[in-house]
Amino acid sequence: MAPSSSHRLSVLFDRYLRRDLSSSEVEELVSLLAQADAEEVLSEPMRRLWDELKFRPDEYGVDWDRMYRKVSRAEEGWRRDGLVVDGGGEGEGGGEFWRVWGWRAVSAVFLGLAGLAAYWSVAYRRPVAVGAAGRTVVVVKKNSGGPVKVLSWQTAENKRVIHLPDGSMVILNTQSQLEYRVTDGREVVLHGEAYFDILGRPGLPFLVHTGKIVTRVLGTAFNIRAYPTERSIEVTVDHGKVQVFKGGSNMGLLSDRQQMRYDLRTEVYHARQVSLKSVMAWKPAEIRYDDITMGEAARRIGERFNVGFDFINPALKECRITATFYMEDDLDQIMTVICGVNQSRFVIEGNLVKIDGKGCD
Repeated sequence: MAPSSSHRLSVLFDRYLRRDLSSSEVEELVSLLAQADAEEVLSEPMRRLWDELKFRPDEYGVDWDRMYRKVSRAEEGWRRDGLVVDGGGEGEGGGEFWRVWGWRAVSAVFLGLAGLAAYWSVAYRRPVAVGAAGRTVVVVKKNSGGPVKVLSWQTAENKRVIHLPDGSMVILNTQSQLEYRVTDGREVVLHGEAYFDILGRPGLPFLVHTGKIVTRVLGTAFNIRAYPTERSIEVTVDHGKVQVFKGGSNMGLLSDRQQMRYDLRTEVYHARQVSLKSVMAWKPAEIRYDDITMGEAARRIGERFNVGFDFINPALKECRITATFYMEDDLDQIMTVICGVNQSRFVIEGNLVKIDGKGCD
C-alpha cells in the first residue's frame, strides 16, 4: 500500500471509530481495508478496538455483545484445534493467532459494522447531523424499562439542520436543545424552538415532548416554540395534522396554518389561525435547485463552498436534480442528498469533490 493510501486508511479508520464518516467515506474505507497489506496499517488499532469492545459496549450503537460472542465462540474453536494457545497473544501461538485469525475475526466484525453504517447513511439520507460543538452527543439515561441511548444536539447562537435516524428532518433554532431517544419508537424532547419535517411511518407516530405537552404526528411539518424562560408553549402546523395532549388528555387536533398556545401559568389553551410567515421567520433561508443539471449544481456549490469538482464519469454532469437545502447545511450534507438522487458517489479531498457513478437514463 502506498504511503498516501496508508495515511488515508489510518485517518478514515480513526474517524470511523469516532462515528464521523459520510456514506461515501465508509465505502472508501471498506475498499482500502480489502487491500492485501491493510493489516500492516491497522493490525494494532484493530486489536486495541477488539479489547475495547468487551469493556465499553454502551458507547457504540450496535449489539457488541452479540458480535463479541460470535467471534469468541470462533476463538474457542481455534483454541481446541491448536491454532492458538493461552498467553494473551504474547507467546508464539498467541502471536500466530493474532497475525492470522485475530486480524480476520476483527476485520469481519468491522466490515459488518461498516456495511451497517453505509446502509443507515443511504437509507436515512446521511449519518445523524452534528450539534453545536461539531459533534453529536450520546448519553445513556434510565427509564422504567432500563437504560436508553439518547442522541442530543444543542445550539448557542447558531442554528442547526438535523437529519434524524428515522429519516425525519429538524431545524433547531438558537439556544435550543433536542434529544432523540434511540428506541423502537420515535420520540424527542425539545427545549427551545424547532421546525419539524416528519417522515410518515404507518403505525409508528412521532412524539415531541415539551414539558407537560406532547405533540403526536404521523407525517407532517410543524413548528414548536417551548423555551424554558417563556410563559407559553406554541405548536404551529405548516401542513398536515398534529394531535396535542396534556397529561394524556386530548387538547385538540391542529391542521394547516393553525396554532395552539398553552399558557404555563394558567394552563389555559386555545387554537387559532396564524400567519406562517411571522411564526417561522426565524427559519434559515432555503436554497432550491429546481430541475437543473448536476454540472450546474456543482458550479453553484463550488462558488458557495470554494471547492472544485471532478466528474469521473462525465455523463453525470447531464443528470438532472430537484432538491431543497438550507443555508446551515454543510457541503457533506448537500452532496449526500444530491448524489443519492442519481445513485452516484462522492469523495471530498481537500478543496476537490470527486463524483462517480453510472450516470442517469
